[in-house]
Amino acid sequence: MKKGEERSGGGFDAVIGNPPYIRIQTMKEWAPLEVEHYKERYLSAGKGNYDIYVVFVERGMQILNKKGRLGFILPHKFFNAQYGEPLRGLIAKGRHLADIVHFGHQQVFAGATTYTCLLFLDRAPCEKFLFTQVDSLQTWRQDGKALRAEIAADKLSAAEWNFSAAQGSDLRARLLAMPIKLGGVARIFQGLVTGVDKVFVLEHVRDTSKRHVVVHDASGNEWQLERDILKPFLSHVSLASYAVPQARHWLIFPYALEDGHAKLIGADNLKKLYPNTWAYLEHSADALKQREGGKMKNSSDWYGYVYRKNLGAFDAPKLVVQVISQTGRYAFDNNELYFTGGGNGPYYGVRWKDTTNSHSLHYLQALLNSKLLDYVLHSVSSPFRGGYWSYGKRFIEQLPIRTIEFTDTKDRARHDHMVALVEKMLALHAQIDVAKTPQDTTLLQRQIAATDRQIDQLVYALYGLTD
Repeated sequence: MKKGEERSGGGFDAVIGNPPYIRIQTMKEWAPLEVEHYKERYLSAGKGNYDIYVVFVERGMQILNKKGRLGFILPHKFFNAQYGEPLRGLIAKGRHLADIVHFGHQQVFAGATTYTCLLFLDRAPCEKFLFTQVDSLQTWRQDGKALRAEIAADKLSAAEWNFSAAQGSDLRARLLAMPIKLGGVARIFQGLVTGVDKVFVLEHVRDTSKRHVVVHDASGNEWQLERDILKPFLSHVSLASYAVPQARHWLIFPYALEDGHAKLIGADNLKKLYPNTWAYLEHSADALKQREGGKMKNSSDWYGYVYRKNLGAFDAPKLVVQVISQTGRYAFDNNELYFTGGGNGPYYGVRWKDTTNSHSLHYLQALLNSKLLDYVLHSVSSPFRGGYWSYGKRFIEQLPIRTIEFTDTKDRARHDHMVALVEKMLALHAQIDVAKTPQDTTLLQRQIAATDRQIDQLVYALYGLTD
């Protein structure tokens, strides 16, 4: 059969199974020819670093007869992942979706962390499908109790699937339909990619002077390095929504920044200006040169980062987002903090795309930290064990942003009121860090909770929600 072609006759009444879950990057190492075969023969293998189970779904559909049904237990990641787009499109176009039982972060397989669902597809077109949302695996197994909703097939497309059977799903849909999204008005950038963080990231020990600082390397050795080549760095710091994040590490940053552009400092200049740091880099030369499979070994830039993306993105004020969290944590940073990370974090940076617009970054901080946008986030994001969610770029960029019409006096007043509340929250968190008595701490905590409620109420009003 040709790519995407289906059988015209015969076939099975049912295809049932648990297909293998293997990322294509892994298969490339031991079955490169098989990988190419899938790309040539199956539409579902046509985008990104897919997981092999999507091919099994497509093939299973092909071998059904006209009245046949497929039932698989498989990861629900393809609902939202980029690589799942071709399979979602294939299912939506043929209206094959009959039933989904979504387990969220509930763990079905003992001893393995997988986020799964039961997927039932009919060869014949379906006008609607049943979506079952399992919040308690034990209860569902015992008596089948779960939230259920019937959804029209015309709601399906190749776009991300974000179904909900919970009360308020219509509200989520209305909010997600708002035209202005975070991805359209904000720059969301990932952390630096050094290629070997254990060399470039060092733990702070103590200050010795205005020019030098003592640090620990990954082996626990002490080094005294020049402060001017170091950047304050976030490592294993749990952020709070309105507390200023504190760095306990330093990042060696062998670049000169000019107008937001970074240029690697030449080896001779670096050795002359920062002799202690150069000595440390030479001590770590083997690890630095072995990056990228040894590609840096013969490079004159062996002491630089593997990728130079976003090097100039960290010095301006920004929001720092904790990627894996139970609730949204968007902390304001005005201290030029740096961090590393990719798609899974640990952090992302966010700031307005148009830096000349009149919106304060504190206004955006309030929206993103609100209960309302967290409510929306949980309908589009991937869940993890323990009630954690992903706040990665591909999820937060979908969040609806209520912008301000500054020519409207009342709207401008709402913006200014929100900013004032956020500034109050920042001040209260700063005070609680230095509170001297339990009574002072309790009083400040009450003020923080009250101000947080005020912010939420203002957000509800901005988005047109009634009681």
